[in-house]
Amino acid sequence: MGIEKKFPLHHKEAPSPFIKVIEEKCVACGNCAAICPQNVWQRVGNIYQPVNYLDCSECGACWDVCEAEAIDLSNPEGGKGVIFPDA
Repeated sequence: MGIEKKFPLHHKEAPSPFIKVIEEKCVACGNCAAICPQNVWQRVGNIYQPVNYLDCSECGACWDVCEAEAIDLSNPEGGKGVIFPDA
């Protein structure tokens, strides 16, 4: 059983990158890519990068599993970022 669809995200305004990799700390373990439900992370050269950061659901799972502490995750500036629909 695999993931067939990503959670549809809507952004009020495209935020500037709020998730970054600290290149000198990344050990290219791939934990960030493996856990990301939105397929944000891809290997680029010798490290992983958040190449699809606009698909990020801001869940923080990548940051949590990064044993090298190579992920700099901040909240998008006010009024930008993911908008979750009302239930």
